[in-house]
Amino acid sequence: MTCRHTQSLLEDFLDGVLSNSDAAGLEQHLDQCQSCRQNIEEAKKLKEQLQQLPVPQPGEEYFDETTRLILARTGHLNRLGDTRPLPSQNQINALRLSEAKTAFLRSVASFAIAVFVLVSAVYIGTQ
Repeated sequence: MTCRHTQSLLEDFLDGVLSNSDAAGLEQHLDQCQSCRQNIEEAKKLKEQLQQLPVPQPGEEYFDETTRLILARTGHLNRLGDTRPLPSQNQINALRLSEAKTAFLRSVASFAIAVFVLVSAVYIGTQ
């Protein structure tokens, strides 16, 4: 195993999700390579330090703003700076249902046109 291959497997090795054969190959490489051993020790220390950090919890305004940005980018709000209240879950569900109905009607119309064209072609072909 090369140092580059070892580096590519480092995260999975530390998380304990490598296959047995990959883990064995990596450990064999670590027995022979001081540089990679040092890298993995540093990565272990960093992972431990990161796990000890508190996880910040965003406030409610974060989720409101994120929802507003998503709705603005998907065309459900007129502009990014819109100050109207966010739509309720019922309004969002109604919008999704409306979009689903429109998509279904378009599909039915496309299918009907395709059947008409097919029947016309078969009819013309038999004449």
